[in-house]
Amino acid sequence: MPKQINPENVKREASVPSLEVDTTPAPYPASTYDFIMQAIWEINRNIGSIQTSVQTLTNQGKDHSDKLSAISHKVYAAEVLIGVLASAAGVAGFLIWHLLSHIWNTLAPLVKVSIQR
Repeated sequence: MPKQINPENVKREASVPSLEVDTTPAPYPASTYDFIMQAIWEINRNIGSIQTSVQTLTNQGKDHSDKLSAISHKVYAAEVLIGVLASAAGVAGFLIWHLLSHIWNTLAPLVKVSIQR
């Protein structure tokens, strides 16, 4: 069974509330102004600014999406161009090698014959 605490035996420290106000209340246009109406207007104003901010962010996101799409198209075009140039260089290298080997095979016997004479 849990131990029972007697409230009379508990020592309490006295505390004095502060008389200083941490914040000042917002000024209202008239003394009969309704607090709830003012709160609703403030909330509506804040919601309007939030909606504007969200719309701005949405538009910026669309702009960034368009820029990224354009960049991806350029990268793809560069990849295709590099592939085409590499293929053309390979074919050109093969043809040059084949031409040089044909010239060598044709001229080598002639050079060999002229050296022997």
